[in-house]
Amino acid sequence: MNAIEELEFHLDLETAMKQLSEREASVLIMRYGLNDGVPKTLREIAKVHGVSTERVKVVLAKIEAKLYHPANPMSEYLTLKGIEYRDWASEVKEWEIEEAKEKAIKERARKESQLNYAKRDLLALENKIKRLEAELNG
Repeated sequence: MNAIEELEFHLDLETAMKQLSEREASVLIMRYGLNDGVPKTLREIAKVHGVSTERVKVVLAKIEAKLYHPANPMSEYLTLKGIEYRDWASEVKEWEIEEAKEKAIKERARKESQLNYAKRDLLALENKIKRLEAELNG
C-alpha cells in the first residue's frame, strides 16, 4: 500500500469508527489487527472484554449491520474495496469444534489420571491382602 492509499485507508477507517460505539470500535480494531497488525481471535477478544465469544459474534454482527447498511455511504465503499460481509456463525462453529476437542483431551487426561490412581490403590490393596494372608498362614 503506498502512502496515499494508506492515508485514504486511515481516513476511511476514522469515518467508519465514528459510526461505532467505543466497544464496537475496539472489537473491530482487535479483530482485524488495525492497531498492531495482528488480528485477534474471537476468543482473545472475548477475554479482553470479559464476555463470551457468542457476545463478540453479536457485536461483530452489529458492526456489520451498521457498516453495510444500504443508507451508510461506507457500505458501497467497503463493497468496492472487496471487504465483504463475513459469516461469523461459521467462524464461531470452528472455534466451538476446537474448544470441544480441547475439552475432550482434558477429560481423557483426567480419566487416565483417575485410572492410574485407582490402579495404584488396587495394587496397594492387593499387597495388603497378601501380607494379611501371609500372617494368617504363617
